[in-house]
Parts: sequence; structure tokens; C-alpha cells
Amino acid sequence: TAQPGNYFLSHFSPQEETFDNVCFDIVQNQNGIMYFATRNGILEFDGRSWSLIPANGAVYSLQVGADGTMYWAGASGFGTIVTDDQGAQQVQSLSPDGASEVFISLIVNDNIYFLSNEALYVYTDPQKEPVTILASNLTGAFNNVFEMFGSIYLNSEQEGLHKVEGNNLVKSSLGFSDDDEILFVSPGDNNYLIGLTDSRIFLYGNDHNPTQINLKDAQYARANVVVDGKWLNTQLLVLATLRGGMIFVDVSSGKTEEIV
Repeated sequence: TAQPGNYFLSHFSPQEETFDNVCFDIVQNQNGIMYFATRNGILEFDGRSWSLIPANGAVYSLQVGADGTMYWAGASGFGTIVTDDQGAQQVQSLSPDGASEVFISLIVNDNIYFLSNEALYVYTDPQKEPVTILASNLTGAFNNVFEMFGSIYLNSEQEGLHKVEGNNLVKSSLGFSDDDEILFVSPGDNNYLIGLTDSRIFLYGNDHNPTQINLKDAQYARANVVVDGKWLNTQLLVLATLRGGMIFVDVSSGKTEEIV
């Protein structure tokens, strides 16, 4: 019986000096074109050629709508990517005056959410003005927004987790303590993968009770700082770390299958 071998890793890097390789987000549209949010704007990659869409500063987050519309969020606010009369792509702003350093975008049930430390902007229709929920002295800065079971949750610096209901924030916990800060949420087929800022990883299912995954290499994960996580299939997940590459983990056992 042959050995299974190691996971294969390919590198694709733009050669132009004007392009910035520091990437904050990646999306792929319906045509397979990949877009990378970078400090110099939005990099487009078709598998062979690279091009840059300037965005007046860094871009931190990208989303693709069901109709193929691309949304961006970054240092200069947020908006869409449109095609001009010459066929070139360029950014178009949707953000109100004063919006800046918008670091998360999210699409849920045709609603579009943009988050900065100061405000959450909610578009039910991109042609109309957004609903704006402002941070206050009580909440402190906003630091995360995510979806679970069709509902939107927001993390604030001083008051922890809230559920977004219309124009209001309602205190919530999702079964976590006030000291727990959710770093990322990744939806799966039957449950959600949740990572906390202390590098602990949980499953969250229909019973609405978080169940911790006992990582066999938890010390490695903590030492190298988990920053994101994704499902690969129903039994395998991958954790991205700041210093230690990617950790591929068997969900049922917590065993590390591979580190790349």
C-alpha cells in the first residue's frame, strides 16, 4: 500500500513590484476569477495574469453577491466594483461621509453588512441609504460581526456579544462567558466552527451549546496564534495561524493530520 503523501501546496505570486503581497481576504467569483484584498487595493488573478484595481488605500474584506456583484471594505470606506465604459474595473463607493477603516463585510439573506470600530452599516438595498448602528461609550469599539443560523451577531469591546435586531443591539452570549471573544465563525453542513481569541476551537450545532474540540496540538496552536479557521469537509478542518502555517485537524479526534 502506497503512503498517502503530504498535502500539496502551490505558490502563485505576482511579480510586479507595484503589487502588495500582504493579503487580508480572498474571494472567488462565479467565473473562477480570484480577488485578493491587499494594502495597495484589490488584486485580480485569473490563474495566469495579475491586475490591480486601486482602491485609495488598503482593502480588508471582499464579498461576492448572488448576482455576481463584488463588494469591498477598506481604509477609505466600502462599496462595489464596477466596470467602466472601457471595460476596466474600478471601485465605486457606497459609504457615507466619514466612514473609514471598515474591516469586515458580510452578506446574509441579501442584506449586506459593513463593520468599522465606530459603526455597523446595514444595506437591505444598495440603492438606498444604509441603516447605521453606532458604537457608544457603553459598547466601546466594535470588533467583529458574523452570522449564525440566519441571525447577525456583533462583538463589542466593553459589552461583549450582541444580537443585531433591526436598528438595535440585544445582549447575547451564545453559551460563552463575557470574557470569551469570538475571533471567527465558519458555517458547516450541520454546525458552525467557532474560534476564540485564546485559540480555543468549538463546534456549535442545533442544540445551541458550544462544544470544545480538544486539539491534540493545542499548545502549538496557542503558541503560533490561531487567526482563522475553515471547514474542508464534515470531518476535516483547517486552522490558519499567525506564525505556524496551517493546521489540518480531524474534528472527531482533535488529532493533527498535517501542518503546512
